[in-house]
Amino acid sequence: MLDFTNIKDEPGAAVYGLFENSKQERRLKEQFNELSSACNSQLVLLSTQERNGAEVTDFYDITTFPAILVVRDNDQLAYSWMGQNLPLTSEIAHLVGQIG
Repeated sequence: MLDFTNIKDEPGAAVYGLFENSKQERRLKEQFNELSSACNSQLVLLSTQERNGAEVTDFYDITTFPAILVVRDNDQLAYSWMGQNLPLTSEIAHLVGQIG
């Protein structure tokens, strides 16, 4: 778990999706639905309007949305993408698989 949030932690890397509005939320939900069948990592969607989303945004200094973060078990940021040019689900799954 990121020590500053109350998000339940699961072993291994986690993938966080951060969004500011409903359009971004829909896009990330679709991508995370695909990702859930492509990898076994923890997947967490967060609104920047909610406490956990705001804290993750501040901690990793995210300024552009939507954003996808791949976070290692020790809370270090492994990969991040921000803005409209998010990677393909297969690319995220491959990178997450390399982290374990």
